[in-house]
Amino acid sequence: GIGILQLLSSASVTITNTVIDQSTSPNVPYTASLAIYSTTVTMENITLSNGRIPGILTFNALLIFKGPDNFLTNNTGYKGAGMGLHENSHLQLSGPNSRVTFTRNRADFGGGIFLGRSETLFSLSDCFLELISTNSSSGLYFINNSAKIVGADIYGLSSETCNDISRSVFN
Repeated sequence: GIGILQLLSSASVTITNTVIDQSTSPNVPYTASLAIYSTTVTMENITLSNGRIPGILTFNALLIFKGPDNFLTNNTGYKGAGMGLHENSHLQLSGPNSRVTFTRNRADFGGGIFLGRSETLFSLSDCFLELISTNSSSGLYFINNSAKIVGADIYGLSSETCNDISRSVFN
């Protein structure tokens, strides 16, 4: 995979106050503005927007979002235009008012988020999302995302196994 910013197997990385706009790449599979492999990345106040490729693509990674100003907006992809969480990747919202807003992302499968999990690594009782914050405004926000085939906001999720998704807002 290729990423405009590619993070490989580091102990952990923190990204703050960052905007990545208008990312594009040749027709290479598993390309994204931010590609993360086998590491933990903490993000606060980030915007990934207007990409002709997905905003974030992960494999076996933990993404921790802090604060209310995290936006994945107007990105395009095949599986997950805003974010593609593959294999054993997880998304965690930590701290007061932690939010990630997905707006106007377009994909064939999962306009906002695509969950690509291997059956050998993914337990049916496992959820891709963990909310650490008890604040009621923390969560995922989905606004006008679309999918050509299925999953305008999220594809690959069994709502019975993911209780924290109930604190998300779908518009």
